[in-house]
Amino acid sequence: MEFSNKEILRAKRDLENIIDDIFNCDSIYIYDINLKRLIKILKDNNVLNTITNPYFNVEINFNEIEYQENINDWIEFNIPEDIELEIAYVLQRLQEVLYNDFNILNFTHMVFKMDTYNGNIKCWNNNILRPCLRELLIKIQDLIEDEVTGKDMVDSSRLNIYNISNVSVSNNSNLAIGENIKQDININELFNKLLNTANLINNDEEKNRVIQCINEMKDNNGKKSLLDKYNKFIESAANHMTLFTPLIPLLTLLLTNIK
Repeated sequence: MEFSNKEILRAKRDLENIIDDIFNCDSIYIYDINLKRLIKILKDNNVLNTITNPYFNVEINFNEIEYQENINDWIEFNIPEDIELEIAYVLQRLQEVLYNDFNILNFTHMVFKMDTYNGNIKCWNNNILRPCLRELLIKIQDLIEDEVTGKDMVDSSRLNIYNISNVSVSNNSNLAIGENIKQDININELFNKLLNTANLINNDEEKNRVIQCINEMKDNNGKKSLLDKYNKFIESAANHMTLFTPLIPLLTLLLTNIK
């Protein structure tokens, strides 16, 4: 799948507008609506979904971040030091607001213990949400400068802002996402996940073509021919890239292990 330069820039503009609405809102009721709009645009806009989907798939230990000794106790808030984890935590919590599974007013009261809902929301915005969304926008802007500026079309596989660091890969090793993120995955498991994801494709012809490409990548792992098989996979899966986005960063790591 490819996106035009204009699509990407407009997606960033629309995201910025919703974020502005969140922080310029005076009504608690409208604030809740704006949070839902934020998650909806991240999910429904193809560009933003491609960019941010990995954050929604990271495993987050909510009990560790929001520690309560007993269910009615105040929440001891332990925000992650890793900004990637913080972004993932915040977006996943706000996703629950969208589905009405999370009451942001009650939650912020249990964390910040202010006398009014507005006071608690202000603390949440200033200390958690604003810095988190600021960093997200910075990452998107950096992505635009590095991958989009000067190009008419950009392949969806290039729209990756999720930081992966200090990783090496071998055929018998695990792939580790980030420094503090507990999401290790064996290479065989990676290809199994790719195959399971491919089976979600409704069109049988396209599904079979993608599965064939995945098997070819697995057979050529560690060889120079892997790059050609990877490009073939990206082309065959272009219409379904949002399904594969969480696995693409892991898959590209295999390319660094070519002999």
